[in-house]
Amino acid sequence: LAGIWTDKLWFDSVEFNSVFTTTLVTQGLLFVTVGGLTSLLFVVNLQWAYRGRPAFLPSTPDVEALNQYRNAFEPVRRTATVVAGIVLFFFVGTGAAQSWGTYLLWRNGQPFGVADPQFGMDISFFTFTLPWLRTLLSFISAAIVLSAIAAAAIHYIYGGLRPQSGERTSVAARRQLSILGGAYLLVRAGSLWLDRYDLVTKD
Repeated sequence: LAGIWTDKLWFDSVEFNSVFTTTLVTQGLLFVTVGGLTSLLFVVNLQWAYRGRPAFLPSTPDVEALNQYRNAFEPVRRTATVVAGIVLFFFVGTGAAQSWGTYLLWRNGQPFGVADPQFGMDISFFTFTLPWLRTLLSFISAAIVLSAIAAAAIHYIYGGLRPQSGERTSVAARRQLSILGGAYLLVRAGSLWLDRYDLVTKD
């Protein structure tokens, strides 16, 4: 708060208060939007995994060993889900807020009127758009990976994933993890597609 107030006083003194306001509002919007969407995706996948848990489990040694974890986790499941969502919201939102400069460059970017000789695209794409697309894909990728890890943990605790048994996965676990895996591969494909544009600015 001391840092924010000092910045405000300085921007006021040089009559550029609008710059300070724009920066602060952009950081707040990125914090809420990116943090909120990531947290929402995370919680939705946790609930999806829980609702897809097997109704009946065979009486096997590995299932019996997991009973103690299920019995300990079930009473605090709702609270743990909410707390995990809030913590993720804070950390991801804080990281997104640091990308305010990249976002504003993309949002206010103007064409240079000069085309790149390799791809025939205006150079403004490489200066303003490409860095923001990179940032966006990194947040989407992180959200999918974290959701997949959390979903796999829930499926394992409730018996949807049983590496030691003959039927290693339930239908619900296969479906959810396959969708998340496919989404991650699509994001990776997008990242690889952008790699060729990065070559333009490399030595």
